[in-house]
Amino acid sequence: FELTGHGGYKYFGAAKDLPGVRELFEKDAGSRAPKRLRAELYRGITPDYYGWRDEEDATILLAEQAKEAELRADAVEKWRTEHQTAQSSQPSSLHDTLAQVASESLDLDPDLSQPPPSSSAAAADFKAYVAVPTSDEIKELILEKKKQALLEKYATPQLREQTEQAKELAMAAGEGGKGHKRGREEA
Repeated sequence: FELTGHGGYKYFGAAKDLPGVRELFEKDAGSRAPKRLRAELYRGITPDYYGWRDEEDATILLAEQAKEAELRADAVEKWRTEHQTAQSSQPSSLHDTLAQVASESLDLDPDLSQPPPSSSAAAADFKAYVAVPTSDEIKELILEKKKQALLEKYATPQLREQTEQAKELAMAAGEGGKGHKRGREEA
């Protein structure tokens, strides 16, 4: 065994049990701090470390808003200068719409300067209502698509046209035939 900081002397066997050497080993063992686990190291890291918290200083927030408005105005002005040649070739209504949107984005709404509500509260209030088809409806749609694919594969255009005419005649006869049957029943 070797003691740290003692010139590289190594002690073997019974030499470790000598009175002065034993004390040196006890001092050396006590001075070493136990290694910290990775989980213990990460336990002390907070969102502040990554910069995920909101800024609390109002002067910095106001300065950020002013700089954002300035950068936005510069970007809109740059876009306008780059697209002045395209302005003459585009319809005027499209250009007017773009200009209106750009001018509206420059106006800072006081409501927008306030931080948004917490995402957990917004997520709790949000409900999506999406019409989800049932399995029967899905099976019916798949069957219809398969029928159409088979008709396109095997039926000629003339046969499809004749089928459509027959369907129309059957529908017309069905409507007219119903009234005729009632007349017979009444008589």
